[in-house]
Amino acid sequence: MFRVLFLFFVGVLSSSLCAAAQVEIEKANNWGGGFQGNVEITNNETQALDSWVIVFDADFDIAQVWNAEIVSYLDGEYRITGAGWNSDIPVGGSVAFGFIATPGDAELPDSFVVESSPGSTPVPTPTIAPTATPEPTSTPTPTPTPTPPPSITPTVLPTEEPAATLTLQENAPGFCSVDEGGVIESDHFGFTGTGYINTENAINEGINWSVQVPADGSYTLEIRYANGSSSSRDTDIFVNDSYESSLSLPSTGAWTTYSDSASTTVYLNVGTNQLRLNAVTGEGLPNIDSLAITSLENDGSAPQPGDCAFEPTPTPTPEPSTTPTPDPGSCSIGSTTTEWAESCDISTQQCVVGSWQAPANGGETNAPLRLESEHFAIYWPDGTNITMAAAQQAANTLEMIWSNYFGAPLNFPEPYCNSPTKWKAAVHFDNDFPLWGGGWSRNGISYMGMWIGPGAASDSWGLAHEFMHGVQTTTQGFGDCGGVGCWIYESHANWMPHQIFRENVHCSEMLVNSSHLHYGNTRTRYCNWQFFEFLKDKHCPSAVHDMWAYQAPSGQRDPWQKLMLSRNWDIEDLNNVFGEWAMHNVTWDYRDPDGSDQGALYRQNYGAINADPGRYTQRRQRLTQLQSLDTNWSSNRRFVSPYYWAPQRWGYNVIRLYPENNASSVHVSFRGVEQTGANSGWRWGLVATDSSLSSPRYSALQSGTDGELEFCISPGEEVYLVVLAAPTRYQKITWQNPADGTAYPSIYRYPYMIELAGAWPQGFQNGEREACPAGTQRHANGGGCATSTTPNSVYVGPYAKVLGGSVSANARIEDQATVISGNISGNAVVGAMSLIGVESNSHHGAARFNVTDNAVVQSTFYPMGWFGNDVTASGSARYLGDLEAYASKSSNTFFGLVDAGWNGVSDVTEVTIAPPYFWRD
Repeated sequence: MFRVLFLFFVGVLSSSLCAAAQVEIEKANNWGGGFQGNVEITNNETQALDSWVIVFDADFDIAQVWNAEIVSYLDGEYRITGAGWNSDIPVGGSVAFGFIATPGDAELPDSFVVESSPGSTPVPTPTIAPTATPEPTSTPTPTPTPTPPPSITPTVLPTEEPAATLTLQENAPGFCSVDEGGVIESDHFGFTGTGYINTENAINEGINWSVQVPADGSYTLEIRYANGSSSSRDTDIFVNDSYESSLSLPSTGAWTTYSDSASTTVYLNVGTNQLRLNAVTGEGLPNIDSLAITSLENDGSAPQPGDCAFEPTPTPTPEPSTTPTPDPGSCSIGSTTTEWAESCDISTQQCVVGSWQAPANGGETNAPLRLESEHFAIYWPDGTNITMAAAQQAANTLEMIWSNYFGAPLNFPEPYCNSPTKWKAAVHFDNDFPLWGGGWSRNGISYMGMWIGPGAASDSWGLAHEFMHGVQTTTQGFGDCGGVGCWIYESHANWMPHQIFRENVHCSEMLVNSSHLHYGNTRTRYCNWQFFEFLKDKHCPSAVHDMWAYQAPSGQRDPWQKLMLSRNWDIEDLNNVFGEWAMHNVTWDYRDPDGSDQGALYRQNYGAINADPGRYTQRRQRLTQLQSLDTNWSSNRRFVSPYYWAPQRWGYNVIRLYPENNASSVHVSFRGVEQTGANSGWRWGLVATDSSLSSPRYSALQSGTDGELEFCISPGEEVYLVVLAAPTRYQKITWQNPADGTAYPSIYRYPYMIELAGAWPQGFQNGEREACPAGTQRHANGGGCATSTTPNSVYVGPYAKVLGGSVSANARIEDQATVISGNISGNAVVGAMSLIGVESNSHHGAARFNVTDNAVVQSTFYPMGWFGNDVTASGSARYLGDLEAYASKSSNTFFGLVDAGWNGVSDVTEVTIAPPYFWRD
């Protein structure tokens, strides 16, 4: 990867400090249409830089920023500050942030101002620039695994003046309403019109407008707003009650500083259209001054204010069921067949004829060109521990991968297909490299690249994975994924090798063991590609490829928006596909377009869902353990999903049901727990199968908050209830720092209740609580299962287990937690779905985790101890949710990736409504 690096020393402005800061800026990657920029600020003075702001002029547009926030962008000047957790720079310390910008050939800034407090007036200070641009470092920084930067294609606007713009103001025609609690104010000057609209500080608060347009077509929406908070207050945009796109509304630095840089493109129907801004964070929207609508068609007609009383015709929700509704009073037989893709295009891609050539002026590292194959140019410096034979073997493997990726039947879009100039991928060997892949550029030309340590030259899967990262940079990608990265790059780069190495399931068991987490969770981003496999099996490989190659409009370039656009689906269509997928995952009932069956391979590698997990601690969460809704469960037969086990968006639960003797059907009454702001929705159904899990029979896929299903069963069949969270509006979840993922408590879970007839859920077979595991007994304090040496001072809740380890003093084991090994002592609390410790198995050695003092651990992911052995939560620390814990902590709350570099947060807000939940008839 070619790195353009500049080094500056700039003045720091402060009422009390005049210091020197060192600023380094580089183009870490350039793919023609855009580039990735990296900035590092170092404090070289004797006092800390508090609440730093960096100011610079730029001739590029920043589309995405991570580890920082854009304060404002006016007349080409950017003001950028820290992300909160990195807003202060200690003496001798530094902070770094990155961004994606367009176009790729834009010049980097040649001067900067660093302020020590936001709001200071920037004063130009002398800049000492290097006399010459440094040569690229000998150790490149290629597009990393994780997340190579997306290839962003800027929207091309007409060269002539567009049609007249309609600007909708508050208290003027076209403005309809602000949600209850919102007001029109005029306290903060700088607004146009009579004031601005201030919503309640809550998620899903919004503002409604109406516009009338003269023709069907694309229109630009531009929002003028002020955001004096430190965080971005992003919005979803709805047109006629349907989700269209999302917009980032970052801080402007002050409530009196207004920005009109937020814009997106939407499609409007001729006539009246209802528009809505809908807050996606708990802080609500920023202060909205106006909404401007401009036609991109330039037909001379201007939009006009619309009629707020107009009601758009709703789009019918497709029926999720493919099975005819049974006659009233009879049970549904369901279906044993699935409509698989059978006529996928396997013809050879028709590309512009051209010759493949090595990158102009050599590889990214300036090492000599040593070897070429048809599509790859291979470089390494003297002293590299690679032989010509090993390099040739790697080239042969890469050519095999190329043929499979771009040939039939997979047919991923070939790089440079529409150009007669075709560039070979640059493969760089070096003793200091691990195994990387991505893109790089020189002189405005974008190339695919790989950076490989000699020991990885024979890793076929690794070569296929990293080469795919290079290929990804040649597509439009996902410029609107949001956050600090996009999980799909890694998931997709592991799915593609699986299309070649069909017997290798790699790390994909991780999704099987944590299916309740939202699909796309960054904890499982390398290991959750099964949905792509199912999508391919149902809709051909092109359905997956189009997520990358489809040319989506700006503002709608995240993975799920592009999938819906390319397939002409709405959110309910996508929910249906996810619901089918979850039901098929009970038996891994997958069939390739060529007719081959992958199910047996997945069952063999993952282990059957009906198997006792035994020593495989990581498999203990595959089957969801319901709990009773109330104390009358034996008579009313009502059960509820545990609070922490309820699925997140497109996550799912599998509950095993045990039919009663002589039962010919199972009846399920379903009640979803509706939550304000969550757009509550579900998909659910029943799967009956033989004990070998090879002959599934599916009920019709159910939807809605309330439902009834009577499903026929036969003697000897196993029965499973599958429940998937399916919000009725698209719920965008982004990858954030410092926890390497969106804060767990800020993501809705979707609890539900069921009432059963003809069967009992696991844990309540035959109307009785199941017996404790061997070596344990019902504990006097709490009623859970515990070893006989567990003191009575320890509380073990009715669904919790103590199978090993040392639990003492006043410790509490709550919810569905299980203790395997480690020390739980003092007033410690272990709850949620926590698995404490790991039994030694073929995937992992024995490990322990400790919880002491007043610490709380409420894990919902892999066993504590899996990622870091003998880690301790002590003091007042709280570990919560989808934890990947490597470090011991003694204070604050942690979720996601817990390492030595993160100090946690002082408090969290849980958005999911807590029990008790109440049945409704």
